[in-house]
Amino acid sequence: MREIESKSAYAPAKGIKLYYEIFGTGKPLVLIHGGGSSGFSDFKETVKRLHDQYQLILIDL
Repeated sequence: MREIESKSAYAPAKGIKLYYEIFGTGKPLVLIHGGGSSGFSDFKETVKRLHDQYQLILIDL
């Protein structure tokens, strides 16, 4: 599988630094994982299938 380009950073949110990753381009789609897991590991297949159609924003809680 070819590597999918991404951008990652921390955003300030009510006194904490919230980590996020962005994949793809297009209309934004926010993906929020369940408790006890992490963004990319939960949505790896989703990112592979949708990064050409959407700008996927994965928020890591």
